[in-house]
Amino acid sequence: MKNDEILSQITDFCRRSDMAETTFGRRAVNDGKLVHRLREGKRITIDTLDRINGFIATSTPGGVAPPRGLVVPPEKRDPRGNFRFFENRQRYLLFVHTCSEKRVIADRVALELAAIHPRPPALRVFDAGMGDGTVLARVLRAMHGRFPHMPFYVAGKELSLEDVRLTLDKVPDRLFEHPASVFVFTNMYYAEAPWLTPKNSAAAASMIWHEVALRGASQNHWSDFSTISIEFARSRPNVILGVPRVFEKVRNSAAAKVADSGIKTLLFEQSEKVAIEYSKALDKPEGPDRFLKAKHKVFDKLVYSTIRKGVGGNVNYCITGGSAMGHDLLHWYRGIGIPVYEGYGLTEVAAAAAVDFVDQSIGTVGPPMGGVTFRINDEGEICIKGDIVFHGYWNNPEATAEALEDGWYNTGDLGEIDEDGKLVITGRKKDLIVTAGGKNVSPGPMEDILRGHPLISQAMVVGDGKPFVGVLLTLDPDILKRWKLDHNIPENRSMRELATDPTLRAELQDAINQVNSTVSHAEGIKKFYILESDLTEEENELTPTMKVKRNVVAQRYAAAIEHLYKR
Repeated sequence: MKNDEILSQITDFCRRSDMAETTFGRRAVNDGKLVHRLREGKRITIDTLDRINGFIATSTPGGVAPPRGLVVPPEKRDPRGNFRFFENRQRYLLFVHTCSEKRVIADRVALELAAIHPRPPALRVFDAGMGDGTVLARVLRAMHGRFPHMPFYVAGKELSLEDVRLTLDKVPDRLFEHPASVFVFTNMYYAEAPWLTPKNSAAAASMIWHEVALRGASQNHWSDFSTISIEFARSRPNVILGVPRVFEKVRNSAAAKVADSGIKTLLFEQSEKVAIEYSKALDKPEGPDRFLKAKHKVFDKLVYSTIRKGVGGNVNYCITGGSAMGHDLLHWYRGIGIPVYEGYGLTEVAAAAAVDFVDQSIGTVGPPMGGVTFRINDEGEICIKGDIVFHGYWNNPEATAEALEDGWYNTGDLGEIDEDGKLVITGRKKDLIVTAGGKNVSPGPMEDILRGHPLISQAMVVGDGKPFVGVLLTLDPDILKRWKLDHNIPENRSMRELATDPTLRAELQDAINQVNSTVSHAEGIKKFYILESDLTEEENELTPTMKVKRNVVAQRYAAAIEHLYKR
């Protein structure tokens, strides 16, 4: 079983059981860092996997609860030591990270209370991440006995809202035991505040609430596409910012999950068509008709709600940039209730110059942001002017003079401004391909459509100075594994052997035919070549925003490009 499958199973169990991931690891295999190690790609033994599966099986309603970890004898404080947890955060963290038993940690901290002589007005307790609140609750109980009249100030912080929720189940009754306590919780939704209620009715009635509205947000960052679905479910984001590849992977993962069932596959395909049709109808004055609304409502219950839940269930909208996103994919997301807005910008203009956020018009990147002006020069190049434009390149006056003209920045991107004042990106000036027949070809739009196919990871259109247009393709490793399984192809078959498979080539040709239907015959892709491995940022083949470095790839795979033009 792969790590992502194990993580998905554990995450689902923890969510159903309201159990922190650290607690799961400790109770299942006596390792509080089990989930963390799995996310880092660490392997586990068959015995550990059996213990995980056994714990989940026996922890279902009606089952027998497993033991709560190893019994560790309590530690006795060494009076010769000079070690104060509350005065040395680094040592505290070192101790916590080398111990998986929370009771031992709590008892060890409690031993230090005798050496602490606080002064009024309050004893401040620093907790290095609350976790699920187990250590904090045990330490508080010891503090209540040691300092019955000293007010407590507890500042708790935790990135995981799931752990915050579990903490709120343990801590409230400590408030009743020591009414002078003051708790400050961060990273907590206002809707979650009512959960901080003691089970004791008298304690609940005596609580005093003071809510402080804090402006800001929590952020999660990740770049591993293989665990992206798990991370969405774990972090439950309100807003997602990512390159188009992120959203392509989410859609492809949803399609792959139902690939084993013919009925589910058909249902997904029909729901996809309805979502796209529904979104396109929203742009028409009359809007969707009654029949389309009815179909959309049915699929929303059967399919769309599940997909929204798969990305956390709380997404309000998404913003994408870095490269163009396929129009049908944008319509699909809007149709399922997760609008994705395209933005446009460059490093030289302090990132965002336009975002199609208000009155979305799919196919554009929206109007210029406040204080920004667009124009299209005689060569069809997008130029930007405003306070966001940089003043020049560091110690490079030649490049500065080429990029700036009377305060206008020449972006190098090709585009148009529609009748509503919104910007439409049509290609990249430097990427423009001129065939031997003199035909100008913009590869970007064609590559965007190709990347929308589940099997295709990256695509680079070639043909500069050549008799026709070709394309280099790489395949998505995760989707390819499932494709091999569905077509009874051995998993160990090499890409070189697989590249000649007629069924695979037929599916890729269908994707190319879709691209060719959007351009003239002279611009159409005539041949394709499948590379043996995917392009990666680590190999300097992709930029951090997942753009193909055309020069690098062209040089590295020059033999593959020449193969396209062999007769």
